[in-house]
Amino acid sequence: MILEDLWSGRFYPAETVVPTSPEYREVNREISKKMERLQAQLPREQFAQVEQLLEQLALSHSMELESQFCFGFAAGIRLQQEVSKFFFSSD
Repeated sequence: MILEDLWSGRFYPAETVVPTSPEYREVNREISKKMERLQAQLPREQFAQVEQLLEQLALSHSMELESQFCFGFAAGIRLQQEVSKFFFSSD
């Protein structure tokens, strides 16, 4: 149950939801191939810088997704409240 998972700290949608589309899998295969090529072509220090850059990009993207999730969740709650007022008002 979601409420129990929230209470106990076991609710991690960002870690459990992974796209299943073939396009997502293909993009990740291409990324892996390109990273392997870069690792073979670049000196170790330069490749380490590329990895650090990608880690920072991933962190930034994760922060953006968190903000978008929070906004979407709050918008969903507000929508439910508005619908409830519309259908269940005592006018």
